[in-house]
Amino acid sequence: MKYTLHFLILISLFLFGCIGTNTNSKTDNYPITNFKVINKFETGFENESEFTKFSVTPQNYLGSTRHELSSENIHSGELAHKAIIYAENNVVERTNTNHRGYPTIQLYKTEQGTFTGKVFTEFWVWLDVPIEQKPNANWFSFATFTSYADDRWARTELANLEKDGIVHLVHVPRQGEKEDDIFQTTETKFPMRKWVKLSILIDYENNNEYNSAYAKVWQDNELVSAARFNPRLDAETIKQYSAGLECLTTWDGENVAQAEELCNLHYTGGLAGMYAPPLIASGTVYNDDLVIMQIE
Repeated sequence: MKYTLHFLILISLFLFGCIGTNTNSKTDNYPITNFKVINKFETGFENESEFTKFSVTPQNYLGSTRHELSSENIHSGELAHKAIIYAENNVVERTNTNHRGYPTIQLYKTEQGTFTGKVFTEFWVWLDVPIEQKPNANWFSFATFTSYADDRWARTELANLEKDGIVHLVHVPRQGEKEDDIFQTTETKFPMRKWVKLSILIDYENNNEYNSAYAKVWQDNELVSAARFNPRLDAETIKQYSAGLECLTTWDGENVAQAEELCNLHYTGGLAGMYAPPLIASGTVYNDDLVIMQIE
């Protein structure tokens, strides 16, 4: 199976795309160099009408979160995406009651299709969300990447602000784990109430210096977290999320490739915006100037 990338962006935005093979401009000031752009999506967050073909979370989701395009606080242009938490959600066992305020970007539904191999994502974020030490209030997710286009989010990799005030990769190397085995800063804190640039490189293939799929996160061009990960589901995770899936009635219960084929699971995905645990009672996040590039 050829692995690809399918993006789901948790923010209201305007999307426009271009395809090219030009090398990066020096003025872009990316934390990576000497790459060629194969496919590219950019957004200035100026118009949400381009997202009618994609999924969007409803306004006032669970009675606690809303989102909009706003001119109140911008990095560039006239608008940025703004999401607000205005109440706590209940914690319900075996139910996801996290705050959500976003549309999705699903590249597999566009003319460009999914991005393959190595993908670089960069965006600006302005955050004012209290991160506490107690469970269900002790993190904020800047970006989530999902490996499959089934919209079940069974396999994800996240870039989170954790309770230590530092950005970490989460669900690496496997779902539910957090082992930043390549690098993890212990000193560089994420500043609140200012515009910060986050850059994320994900290589979904194994022909690299780590002999594994890996992800790296930079904060204002400083590396803060890096880890190897397994981008595919494991058999136990498939079983956990497979209840009621008729496509798996003939699955042998062990062969991951067989389950992917039976259910037409295409390795593809990601998102960024307002995604936070239920017991955070208030907070605001702005996102602006997003670029997603398939590179080599």
